Amino acid sequence: MKIHDIGGHGGPRRPDGPGGSGTREGASSTTGVERDRIELSETARRRLTLLREAQGLPEIREERVESLRRAIETDSYRVDVRRLAQAILEFEDGLRR
Repeated sequence: MKIHDIGGHGGPRRPDGPGGSGTREGASSTTGVERDRIELSETARRRLTLLREAQGLPEIREERVESLRRAIETDSYRVDVRRLAQAILEFEDGLRR
């Protein structure tokens, strides 16, 4: 969501008058106003890294999908149950780490 033009030009402002300068909140000034900071947990940083990696992947491997579709339609698709079982075990092992 993007919010435009809140509080007039330049974003929120402090009220003018005693103690107020009309400057944007969080802006650095001669009074030494500290800027807001955010710290991410290790889990949040890892999730952000994974999200960025996933965004770099192609959404759909069209050629692979079409190959599987043809195999299913022609009843030639076969599942290697040993390979499937091994993949499941490796996946579950990765979840435990």
